[in-house]
Amino acid sequence: MKGLLVYLGAIACGLVWIEAIAPLIANAFGVPCKVAFWRIDRQNQHLGRWQYLWSIGVFGWGIGMFLYTTLLDLLQWKILGDNAMDRSIGFTLAHLGIWLFAGMFFGYMSAPRHSEEA
Repeated sequence: MKGLLVYLGAIACGLVWIEAIAPLIANAFGVPCKVAFWRIDRQNQHLGRWQYLWSIGVFGWGIGMFLYTTLLDLLQWKILGDNAMDRSIGFTLAHLGIWLFAGMFFGYMSAPRHSEEA
């Protein structure tokens, strides 16, 4: 039961970041993102390609996935007693870099393609 709660807690943290907190922070900095719990595929189609890549891909998805995996490792270490996790700062920074790069790829591949209308 503890294992299930660990996974659900990490998933909830990642989803709340991706779906609510990251868009609210992006809005504060002038990027008009919508908080999207439903119909995520069409919520931010109004953004430009680069705005989408950085705000949705890197800031939202990349950091959200980093939070999910890091929190999952931390909770497994603390609650379940899994000592196999590498807790060095170098590993954590490498982990962050990998997820930010993956977020760039995600943002590039999922960015809306606006058609040129006359």
